[in-house]
Amino acid sequence: MATTRSVTAAWVVLAAALAGGLAGCASDGPSGPPTEQLRLTCSGKCDGASDVVSLLRNRDAVDLGDLVARGADYGTDALSDALSVSAGGASAGLTLEGTELYGGPDDAEGDLTVHDLEELSFGVARRFGEREFVSRLLALRAEQVRSGRARYYAETAFRAQASLSEALSIAADGFEDVPVSVLGLGRGGVEGRIVTAHASGEARSLLEAPLSAVQRARGFVLPRRLEEVRQMLPGESLALRGEGVVGLNVGAGVPLLVAEPVSAVAYRLVFSAALRATLEGTVDVQLARMDGDELVVEVGVEQARVLGARLAVRDGWGVDGVVDLDVEVAGRTVDLGELADKALSKALNRKLRMLEARAGTERTRTRLALSRFTVDLSVAGPEVDAAIGQALRGDLRLLQALGTVEGTGVRREFDVLRSGFSRSAYAGIDLFAMSFYRRSLQREGTVVVEQPGGAEAWMYDTLRRESGWFFSSHGFVRAMLAGLRFDVSGRPTEGIVALALQAMEGDDWMERDKMLDHLDGLLLALGGPAALAAVEQHGNELQRYVRERCGRSEPGDPCRLDVLSEPRVAELKAQAMAAFDAAVVELPVPARE
Repeated sequence: MATTRSVTAAWVVLAAALAGGLAGCASDGPSGPPTEQLRLTCSGKCDGASDVVSLLRNRDAVDLGDLVARGADYGTDALSDALSVSAGGASAGLTLEGTELYGGPDDAEGDLTVHDLEELSFGVARRFGEREFVSRLLALRAEQVRSGRARYYAETAFRAQASLSEALSIAADGFEDVPVSVLGLGRGGVEGRIVTAHASGEARSLLEAPLSAVQRARGFVLPRRLEEVRQMLPGESLALRGEGVVGLNVGAGVPLLVAEPVSAVAYRLVFSAALRATLEGTVDVQLARMDGDELVVEVGVEQARVLGARLAVRDGWGVDGVVDLDVEVAGRTVDLGELADKALSKALNRKLRMLEARAGTERTRTRLALSRFTVDLSVAGPEVDAAIGQALRGDLRLLQALGTVEGTGVRREFDVLRSGFSRSAYAGIDLFAMSFYRRSLQREGTVVVEQPGGAEAWMYDTLRRESGWFFSSHGFVRAMLAGLRFDVSGRPTEGIVALALQAMEGDDWMERDKMLDHLDGLLLALGGPAALAAVEQHGNELQRYVRERCGRSEPGDPCRLDVLSEPRVAELKAQAMAAFDAAVVELPVPARE
């Protein structure tokens, strides 16, 4: 079957293909690959392109039976049970590493064990921007507290030995020539972060046994199936991390374009392909329950290395195989398999090199986000249940495949070939948590100023750069300030953002001219406008007199020394100092001296 479409210019087809907007039409049978003729018409320059042949198949027709058949077991039963009976201590194979509470300004002010969620939310938004996901998640938690739907959010960290985490693995079926038999992140134990919402309760009792309170309220600590995920409250999250292997289909659902052999502009063919890849490193899986029926799932990896990456030639395991290895493009034969293998492998390796370079430059761990998905729990069915369970055990392929099919409730936000880095990427397992950001902001600094009508909380960070040569140095200090103004009831009423820059100059030897360059600023800072005005009136007259006497003399000229002993100069100096002393008489003694 063939169809014809008209668009206004060739670049429209290119943009649509890159966005995944072109869909194949025709047969999925054995008679051959589906083809669709995408006819181009344009009134401007089309670089000789008249049509594009699409070999993209309908994603709804991809057979996911092999992935769905693996089941939906989340692998968290033993771990959830162990957490539910732990109360501020340890059980067999499990260590709780402490709990921190977050609440509204009133609770935070009256109890030093409770941190101010409003202040934290504002500080993270200031630092990373309101559109960053962690900013949106913290804003949701703050809104839940503000509206009274939750009073506290508790964050609990834990470590579990391999005996409790070994179920967080799954067989590496479908990956060829990979030197591992299982995927997962529980190879040597896992660490985790759990954020739970609490409508009431004493802060002290929650600090001692927050997970027991969660167990009593809903019957589980870690979700073990989709129905329990639905019971999680907005703002609650789960993060698990451990050494292991993650499997994914690199490039699945991302159309590839083939240009005419003699042109880099005229695209003749669009098709799909994927690498069945496994990455080894520190793998993390994070779930966050958002407002409404939305769930966010993100998987990332640190210190990643490729264990295996092979082009999917045959259909199965969440992807279409390359539909026709050899095709004619503008009279020349193109090997699509070789082209796709090189292109996708190069893209994956380039992203990993970027990760390594960034970590080396910033001297901090940097996390590569492999995929982020948004799940609509109102329409999610058994396939989505299986996909989340498999993702928790290191296999992303089913979730990736569902993210390209309409009506499943899964939407793919980004993957390893599209975005993947974020401003808060270095947070790692703390990406959806809170304590990490609170400590980071505290290192930057917070100043609270009490006022009769309320209070102001100011957050700051500073940057100092300095360079120079020989005996001189030059530099600047940047102080970024952001504030939150509270009324007398403790509610935030206004946000304030400011930027201050301070230039610096240093010298091993102080020249007179350099001192004079900064003298006005020094007088103004210490004595205020009145002090500067007092000395300036007589000082300007003195300067005019010296210029009249010595003309265009240079520093060191004998005239500039001789003029100091003249009566008129002595008189003007005395008048200037008397006026200056009168202007600063009300200042504190240290400043006056």
